[in-house]
Amino acid sequence: MTTISQRIVYEIWRRRDLEQACLQALEHSSSEQYASSPEDQMLLLEALRAMDRALAGLSSRECAAFLLYKLDDLTYPEIARQLGISASVARRCVAKGLLQCYKACSFAPLA
Repeated sequence: MTTISQRIVYEIWRRRDLEQACLQALEHSSSEQYASSPEDQMLLLEALRAMDRALAGLSSRECAAFLLYKLDDLTYPEIARQLGISASVARRCVAKGLLQCYKACSFAPLA
C-alpha cells in the first residue's frame, strides 16, 4: 500500500510540475506572438496531459529519446550520443514513442 501511495503522489507532483512549467513559460514569453488567452492555455494543458498519458508507458530512456527527436529535432546518432546508446536503439525508442502516441489518439472515421 505504501509503494502504491508513493507512486500516486509522485505522479500527481510530476503532472503539477509539468503544468507549472508550461504556465511559467507562457507567462515569461514577452512576444505578442506567444501571448495566449486562458482558453488557449487550458487547451495547451489538456494537450500536455494527453501527451503525458500517451508516454506514461515508456521507460525513461524511451521517453527521453522520443522527446529529443520530436522537440529538439535531433537525429538518431545525436540521440544515441546524448543518451549513451546505439543509433538503432535510439530509433527503436523513438518508434515506440510514436506508436504510443498513435495508440493514444482517437481518430474519428471519415464520412
